[in-house]
Amino acid sequence: MKQITDRQKQVYIFIQKYQQEKKRPPTLREIAHNFQFRVKTAFDHITALEKKGRLIRQDGSRGIVLITEKTNFLKWVDKKIQSSIDGGATKAMYQEVKEKYMDAQE
Repeated sequence: MKQITDRQKQVYIFIQKYQQEKKRPPTLREIAHNFQFRVKTAFDHITALEKKGRLIRQDGSRGIVLITEKTNFLKWVDKKIQSSIDGGATKAMYQEVKEKYMDAQE
């Protein structure tokens, strides 16, 4: 996993604490407000954290999924891929994607 900057770590920790307290992830606006920077800057930090494998963004304003450890990530991948299989994807595609994500987290 790629190293993150000090500010990215602060943003990651903020998201983690916010989720623990409120049982949902913060919006970009809430992240920006907490750090007193623009929404675009919050977006840039979230994008960097996603590229570095620390979180995943889903659709919606609260679509942040933190990657805290490999097993949690694989559970998330399993759920996403299983829904694809139910929708018509093949078992071979499932295994290929699971191995790809597993390799990326090591």
